[in-house]
Amino acid sequence: GRVIQWGKDVQSAQRVLRLHDGNVTAVGALSDGRFVTGGQDGRVAVWAPGRQDPALVTPHGVSPVSALAVAPDDGRVAVGFWDGQIAILDPEQGRIAGTEAQAGRVSGLAYLAGGDLVSVGADLRFTRWDDALAPQARAGLPDLPNGLARAGDRLAVIFAEGSLRLFSADGALLPERFLSERPLIAIAATPTVVAAAAVDGSIWLLEADTLRFRAGIAAATGPVWALALDDDTLFAGGATGAIRRYATA
Repeated sequence: GRVIQWGKDVQSAQRVLRLHDGNVTAVGALSDGRFVTGGQDGRVAVWAPGRQDPALVTPHGVSPVSALAVAPDDGRVAVGFWDGQIAILDPEQGRIAGTEAQAGRVSGLAYLAGGDLVSVGADLRFTRWDDALAPQARAGLPDLPNGLARAGDRLAVIFAEGSLRLFSADGALLPERFLSERPLIAIAATPTVVAAAAVDGSIWLLEADTLRFRAGIAAATGPVWALALDDDTLFAGGATGAIRRYATA
């Protein structure tokens, strides 16, 4: 259950933190330097800069955490679980309340700029929720989703059958692109670029509006489990335990 915080150069660890029983399964960043982790133990922790212990931690849950998303104003953290629950955590007060959201694992969560939350799950459903977790829009998905990221005003979703699809905030299908015969298992996005990775370690960079191909990175040493993007850099973490950094500009 270790959490390792790295500098952008990924050459040295800034902090090594320990809390979760089992694997850390999801991470989200707040704009003030804090970050949030979720684990196999069903707990969610908020970590503040310079501290080795969490500023806030929820009790053990009955189901592992499967996804996290931080609201644009940092005032809410959405937490998805393997049993289909979605909970909203107040990162200041520690209050957490949830609802049955999906029939099966919550595969991905993302906040829209206006504050609504979007989820996708193993029940092949796309749902947009308001801040009270009341559904505002629903749509069916064509295959099993494995992840979700916001790309500007669109939602990018990766699928187990190897496709990347864009959706509107109401769940309407926009451009789609088949990338691999192998499952896609990691995704990250900015308003201009989407990155997706397959279970064999292949990575693709695509234009966020059209999914036009920008660049590809050949499979290296096994699965890429996590991706992160900023304006000019892609970070990829995989089965080897190494974090690889790529220039995207």
